[in-house]
Amino acid sequence: MKVIVPLKISTVTVLYLFQFFSATLQAQTDTLYYQDSIRITAPKYIGGELTGRLLNIENDTLQLLYSTKTIKIPLNKIKTLEFVSGETTNTWKGALYGGLAGGILTGLLAAINNSEEKGGIISFTPGEAFALGFLPGGLIGSLFGMVIGSGITSPGWVEVQPQNVIFIPQPRYHTALTGTSFKHPDRTKKKKFTNGKIIRHDSSKVKVHPEFEKPTSVELKRKPITYKQSKESKNNWRFDFTIGSTSKAPASAVETAMIRDGWDDPKPIYGLFSKIRDEKRPVSETGFGATGVPWTFQGTYKLNHKYDIGFVLSNNPLGETKGYNKNLKKDLKIEYSSFIISTVVHLLLTESFHVGLGPMISFNKFSQSVTSYTNKTLFGALLQLKVIYPTRTTFYAKLDLQFRLIPNSEYGQLIELNEGLKPFGANFTHAFFGLGFGISF
Repeated sequence: MKVIVPLKISTVTVLYLFQFFSATLQAQTDTLYYQDSIRITAPKYIGGELTGRLLNIENDTLQLLYSTKTIKIPLNKIKTLEFVSGETTNTWKGALYGGLAGGILTGLLAAINNSEEKGGIISFTPGEAFALGFLPGGLIGSLFGMVIGSGITSPGWVEVQPQNVIFIPQPRYHTALTGTSFKHPDRTKKKKFTNGKIIRHDSSKVKVHPEFEKPTSVELKRKPITYKQSKESKNNWRFDFTIGSTSKAPASAVETAMIRDGWDDPKPIYGLFSKIRDEKRPVSETGFGATGVPWTFQGTYKLNHKYDIGFVLSNNPLGETKGYNKNLKKDLKIEYSSFIISTVVHLLLTESFHVGLGPMISFNKFSQSVTSYTNKTLFGALLQLKVIYPTRTTFYAKLDLQFRLIPNSEYGQLIELNEGLKPFGANFTHAFFGLGFGISF
């Protein structure tokens, strides 16, 4: 009995304290201001969701401006109430969407490409090819999505309890200070303000107080905190690296030369015990991954709000063409590539869209082996359309479309051990398209 009584007292005390703290927590209030952006759901009073501007809260009734209409909703009918408190970036959301888009696109391309392969020592079903392509494509897409998402902001919604709201009948403003300095009444040393930022003094922020002497050359500006201040980017230098793919370029010219010189016989493909099929020859593989990865490095300097100027360096392993001669029972493989150097002047249609044109020098090469090759240096022109996003951040993503105009020319013979191609004409004009990362400062 002596033990039970103190336990009862302790239990009552704990319950009382719990109720006290619960009441205290429930009594916590949230503050809303006039003209706050709010979002409301009230299933038993209105259908769906309502987003507007807060006008007033009076007599347990909330009044908001929806489009051009004023709507009144009793607080006890509101299920959820949210208001905008600043902005949030979409970095991780961009990574998710970019990863899904990149993975699905790469997986589909891998599946389509693999569906054309019939047999062979190593082969995959379209489903297996999709799975193998999804992972690297998803990783690359996530990186691009993170960069793009970091430059996109969304309203930062904060939920409050309708029954605990305190309404302030004035806009939610912050004060921005611009100017030079003001004097503290007890000190002669000036407190400096630069671009609205207060320089620390004695390890604490100096705050404006009514007792203070009127600021000298200081202008007070009231700005709604829910509105993003738009500023033009002051970064003039941009450097970016892009990987992508190219069009077929001289593939058709090499195929024509192979047909002319007798390298157009079907090639028999054998399995373990018998011939599986005959493969068509000549056949060409071009673009990304055929013989390498085309890439572009570009640097630009912004001259003014209309123009910028820069350079382009680009290495382009364009592809390869395979032929077969049944009499010699030998294969012939010709690879072709082009290295580009160009100076480009861009017209800035907007901050994101740039169109450029400039002279270009192209180092073109055909090769049968290390000892059998032919090359030629030609002058041409480069036309570029690039899309940059975001435009006002240090890091950005880039979509790059280029057309490289290179004149026709005659290329020397490719002969090794008396086998190969006689001189032939070819055109290295090609397109480049890719995605890349960049940095601006």
